Amino acid sequence: MLDEGVQLKESQVSRIIYEVLSLLSYMRSQGIVHRHIRPANILVKSLNEEGSQWQVHVTGFEYAIRPERCKKLTEICGAPGFIAPEVYDQRYNHACDIWSLGITVYELLTFEWPVYTDNDAEYEKLYKNWEFDTFDENLKGITPAAKTFLSNMLLNDSK
Repeated sequence: MLDEGVQLKESQVSRIIYEVLSLLSYMRSQGIVHRHIRPANILVKSLNEEGSQWQVHVTGFEYAIRPERCKKLTEICGAPGFIAPEVYDQRYNHACDIWSLGITVYELLTFEWPVYTDNDAEYEKLYKNWEFDTFDENLKGITPAAKTFLSNMLLNDSK
């Protein structure tokens, strides 16, 4: 799992996220929305001693759904802190997975959350008002390309 306290290099994170995005792209082509992307649901296995080759698996399909074509989803589900703001509006689509993956990338790169609360119910209010900031103190040392990538993933569609 990716949430076991191992600090990854930006290049390693990008290789892992590439694999997850490939899966999400395939799922979208099949009309499936995952709805539970988070570090604990991304499994990485090293295939060699140097750790230069990995196998990436995504788990946590208990909330995955194939909605009717062109139908917005309405069920609020997923892990608090990784739920996209538009999910709370109960009118969302596959893009919620991109938001959740963006929060995952942010956490993997910084070992921090962009917004944190001990009260899971507060994430709705916090994320609805939150906007990604490339000058965020947690993002020092992160390349401009990674910041741009994150800003594109963490668009707040609920506004």
